[in-house]
Amino acid sequence: MFSNDNIVEWSLLLCPAGANARVASEDEEMQRFVPIEDLFKGRHFDRQIIVLCVSWYTSFKLSLRDLVIMMADRGISVTHTTILRWVQRYLPEFEKRWRRYARPVGGS
Repeated sequence: MFSNDNIVEWSLLLCPAGANARVASEDEEMQRFVPIEDLFKGRHFDRQIIVLCVSWYTSFKLSLRDLVIMMADRGISVTHTTILRWVQRYLPEFEKRWRRYARPVGGS
């Protein structure tokens, strides 16, 4: 079905709170990331479920309702609007963390 490589890839973006700053250039201020504990604080669902749904939604061509069915198969009851809120809330933060490791493209 799905490999764990994609899940591991996304979970690596969620670095521990101790490594929450990236190296900035001379003319750029130091950017701080929200600690993981604060990012998922007060959520009803476990952070692994949230990361899994957001990563599947962005990595594969799945609808929100497809994800609801997939989560129901795993015994997790979630609505499509909840997953949409997760995508809207967490995707910008995941992208900020990803940019730290991304390589520049088309520099030739």
